[in-house]
Amino acid sequence: MALFLSLLVISKKKKKSHDYILSIWLLLISLHILIFYLQEIAFELPIEWFVVNATFPLLQGVFLYLYTGILLQKIQVTSILALHFLPFLIFAILGPKFGEILLNPLIICVVISGIVYITLTFGMLGRFDSFYKRNNHWLKILTSGLAIVWAVFILSGMLNHLFDYSLVKHEYIFLSVNIFVFAIGFFGLKQGLILQEPQLKSKYSSSPLGIEDFKKIKNRLDILATSTQFYLNSELKISDLASQLNIPTHHLSQYFSAFLDTSYYDYINGLRIDEFKQRIVKNELDTLSLLGLALECGFNSKATFNRAFKKVHGQTPTEYLNSLK
Repeated sequence: MALFLSLLVISKKKKKSHDYILSIWLLLISLHILIFYLQEIAFELPIEWFVVNATFPLLQGVFLYLYTGILLQKIQVTSILALHFLPFLIFAILGPKFGEILLNPLIICVVISGIVYITLTFGMLGRFDSFYKRNNHWLKILTSGLAIVWAVFILSGMLNHLFDYSLVKHEYIFLSVNIFVFAIGFFGLKQGLILQEPQLKSKYSSSPLGIEDFKKIKNRLDILATSTQFYLNSELKISDLASQLNIPTHHLSQYFSAFLDTSYYDYINGLRIDEFKQRIVKNELDTLSLLGLALECGFNSKATFNRAFKKVHGQTPTEYLNSLK
């Protein structure tokens, strides 16, 4: 299954850096599974090669992190990324020489690697700004799936260590890996992210603006939001924001609708809510009322603030504050 998906990804006509990452990742998963089953069913591999095969889990978190970062354009493709593969290379090279001696430190490194990279990836998704919403859903499935595989790995290792080494068989770990690969295939094909490039909504299919144009608007918006905090102006209209960006209003409208799959008001209210949450951390509620702080963050009424906050978080601002106590 993993090999089949790898071939599907690499067969795409317009491949991007993240496609190559995903294809290599799936190829290595298929190789890892193949070696395991050959050892379990047909062949008795030397302990040294068992150790080498056991180094493959060191790659899973790395590939997840790189795939997510490159797809979301949070990570630039540079030679320094090769450093993420250094632990794998060290154990893979030393495995045939030292064999079983490396098993315990390898297992510790695998557990640490999984926890670190899954945490980093979830953190990246937490700062996600609605850029390609379906990619966000896809990446959350990948990250959650790998987190489950790691949980199975850690739990089985603990049970085997505490009670009996053969209490939880390796087959359960690889069953979770196979389910993970199946999820990649099912959701990736369903959402068109394995075979196709993300497409703009048909409403703007005839628009002269392309993906790169929308990305430029995104970058300019991010810079402007940081430098001027335009969202704090409760009277700001989309035409005012377009003027600050020096682009036509209808281009900015298309950016929100086609690229972010949202509206101007939902976008700007999201920035205001983020500002509100940051000011809570700074204890500004000690000197301002809830409504006062909301007004400081750009909202023009209590009703608008409550409605926007509940739309984003599924709870009222008061409920949110109570959950923090």
